[in-house]
Amino acid sequence: MGLFDRFKSSNAPTQKGLTAKEWRDKGDALAKSGRHQEALQCFDKALEIDPKDAKAWALKGATLGMLNRHEEALQSLDKELEIDPKDAKAWALKGATLGMLDRHQEALQCLDKALELDPRYAMAWNTKGAALV
Repeated sequence: MGLFDRFKSSNAPTQKGLTAKEWRDKGDALAKSGRHQEALQCFDKALEIDPKDAKAWALKGATLGMLNRHEEALQSLDKELEIDPKDAKAWALKGATLGMLDRHQEALQCLDKALELDPRYAMAWNTKGAALV
């Protein structure tokens, strides 16, 4: 069996025995190819195995945001930030998500936190600029 054979699937994930990281990586690949519902199933499986997988929470939040499920996205991002409060990307994504909900003051606070953690993070600057308009 080749390295990628484990991840082949015609629809929803059914593989057994994958690690949390493998489920997370599969979900990430599915999300990047626009298969968001399948990606969410993978992230849920990863989080079932390892509920403290910060990256899986962040990816789930980003995917929920792509589906315009912003409140759910915030819940996932909050879980991620409980685990890794120094993740500038997650703070920026939370800020962007709050902006989508017209919660601009909260968005700016999150974006400021992202920039405090990583002053060179261009996406946070870009999102902050849009929030200030």
